Amino acid sequence: MIKHRKRKCKSCDKMCYTPLCTTCKNKLKKKPVKKTAKKPSTTKVKYPKTSILKKHAYDVFSLFVRLRDSNAEGNGKCITCDRICFFYDDCAQNGHFRPRAKMSTTFHEQNNNLQCSGCNGPGGGMYYEYGKALDIKYGKGSAEELDRKSKQEILKYGPLEYMEVIEKSLQNCDALLKKKKIYEDVKEKLNIRLNFYRRFLNKAIEKLEN
Repeated sequence: MIKHRKRKCKSCDKMCYTPLCTTCKNKLKKKPVKKTAKKPSTTKVKYPKTSILKKHAYDVFSLFVRLRDSNAEGNGKCITCDRICFFYDDCAQNGHFRPRAKMSTTFHEQNNNLQCSGCNGPGGGMYYEYGKALDIKYGKGSAEELDRKSKQEILKYGPLEYMEVIEKSLQNCDALLKKKKIYEDVKEKLNIRLNFYRRFLNKAIEKLEN
């Protein structure tokens, strides 16, 4: 019968029957864990979707323009024809001289005016008549200046810019409503709508602050 002698472990000098003791063998089997550097935590600012902000900005700004271009009772004349529209009816729209796609003039107050649904829809905007009306309303050369501005200046709108449009438009609507003698039921409906945009804007601001 062959007797095995104990010998020193090659790694830890512990007496054992094999070149390496059980403890050292297990250590070799375990792969060393690679330490990866922790990435710095980057907290992204959570805005509402840009598409939603854009839509709400257009809606509130449109209300402001239609209110601005209407009289104390809320009736306004189309900028390109003689049709009279109540600012809160489907007849009245916010017509653009230069298209909305031109961001440098899309929220320019002179570029936006009350226009009837006929001129702004089937009429295609009536750009020739629109330009002549702008020169009468805002001074000679206004249409040409707006056209130049829309072509030369490049302006990008992000969440903050759309939020500024909403905030300013709400303030303008509030100031105009104080001067108007609109029927109470219409004013009530309008305030409900404006309050919706206020709550939306407040929630967006809260997300920025948190």
